[in-house]
Amino acid sequence: MPIFMHTAKLERFELEDISVEDIHITDIANALSKICRYAGHCSYFYSVAEHCCHLVDLVDDEYKKWALLHDAVEVYTGDIIRPVRAYLQKYTDALQDLEFVVLNAIAHRFDLSWPVPTIVLEKDTAIIPCEISQLFSHPANKTETTPNVQLQYWSPLEAQTRFLYHFNLLFG
Repeated sequence: MPIFMHTAKLERFELEDISVEDIHITDIANALSKICRYAGHCSYFYSVAEHCCHLVDLVDDEYKKWALLHDAVEVYTGDIIRPVRAYLQKYTDALQDLEFVVLNAIAHRFDLSWPVPTIVLEKDTAIIPCEISQLFSHPANKTETTPNVQLQYWSPLEAQTRFLYHFNLLFG
């Protein structure tokens, strides 16, 4: 029996037979705008879509497309926070394998270089103390390399609209 999920476009997304034609930017923007960072354990709703838009502003032009889409895999796997991910990886590589296949398909769908550029992953990690300082009541360990980003706490509709705006600017 095939393993699949339904997307916002009400299409089947086959997890064992991923096709790049089944990856749609509208599904990505819709889902990321409704997924809350930090598994929702924060003072305000802060979407993965807003996070991705902020990351676009932190990288040079050649990396902006990947910055916008670096978390697109979460549309198909969910946003698994780093501590849970580390725990799961002690027991299985299945999640990492699935994410690799899906992210590779996303790269092919949007004609992105493979793998995700290291600078995007570094900025994704560097922004965490800035986010934490604005989302939680406890202080974050900021350093001189922590980017200064002002979170806006966009509604899902605004996050989806701004995400698609960035996509259209970057991808034409």
